[in-house]
Amino acid sequence: MVLGLIDEDYDLLQAQIESQRKGLAGLYDCQREEIYLVLDRYTSDLWLEVTFAHEFTHALQDQHFDLDSLLEQAATTDSRLALQALIEGDATLVTVEYALQHLFEMDLDRADLLDAIQEVEQGEYQDAPGVVRETAWFPYSQGVVFAAALVDDGGWAQLNQAFAAPPQTTEQIMHPDKYLAGEVANIPDLGDLLGVVGPGWLELRSDVFGELFIRVYLERELDPEEALMAGEGWDGDRALLLENQEQDSYILVLQTMWDSAANAEEFFSFYRTFMERAGDSSRAIDGPQSKTWWSEDQVTYLGQRDREVLIVLTRDEETLDLALTEFPAFQ
Repeated sequence: MVLGLIDEDYDLLQAQIESQRKGLAGLYDCQREEIYLVLDRYTSDLWLEVTFAHEFTHALQDQHFDLDSLLEQAATTDSRLALQALIEGDATLVTVEYALQHLFEMDLDRADLLDAIQEVEQGEYQDAPGVVRETAWFPYSQGVVFAAALVDDGGWAQLNQAFAAPPQTTEQIMHPDKYLAGEVANIPDLGDLLGVVGPGWLELRSDVFGELFIRVYLERELDPEEALMAGEGWDGDRALLLENQEQDSYILVLQTMWDSAANAEEFFSFYRTFMERAGDSSRAIDGPQSKTWWSEDQVTYLGQRDREVLIVLTRDEETLDLALTEFPAFQ
């Protein structure tokens, strides 16, 4: 809600259940080690076999790599999406190869077949908010690209090896060369912000946004190409959300790290454009390598120092000043 990505009256859980009810064609249950197929989803036995191939691949993954154990090790939203992309990308790639070799006698383009398979696997998310739709589709659409890149680099053995050393960020999925090069995220330490703001505040969430979520967030106001450019060069981030119910206030801090000062400056510039296009600020003040915007119910701070960019969203200027005391380099 703080980021404006989902309307307050949108029931995310119910929408996800309904989407799966309408569009899910099959699944593999790790706990029960069982495959389920929704038979009335299929217009032919051929597509039933395509879906079974996908879910059977998940069963093989679980048998060899213990999917539950892998998922338990994913500590952030970003790392969980990256792992899901490996799992779904592998299964989708296997399904495509199996279908082309054993099911389809006609000359079918790989891309067309992949689109058809993804439509079956992803469920009905076309009408969902962008952040829901993009994160639901990402493990399939980008995961298969990642899986194919690993197979191209070192064969199927290379892809199997990835389950022993899974990708940790959506950046590695979006840029497979970074995974292959062993490039890992640089996650900032936000210090003791909860101790600084004092009693009455509770930590609601500490997480890593990652390159994918930052891109999707910026697409709220930027063109997809601009949002994609803004996220390139991501090196790490940490997000922290605090709430004070008595004061009806919150603090959202997002500290980002970038591969270079030039990447940080580019993200800083795109975020300024993002805020200007939002058009809901009553006033704004420029500082040295920073800018602050005031709207009716939110204050937004943006600051850059070398390879770091800090974003703070809160209710009022007093709370913002208090939060910034934990980040002296940005004052």
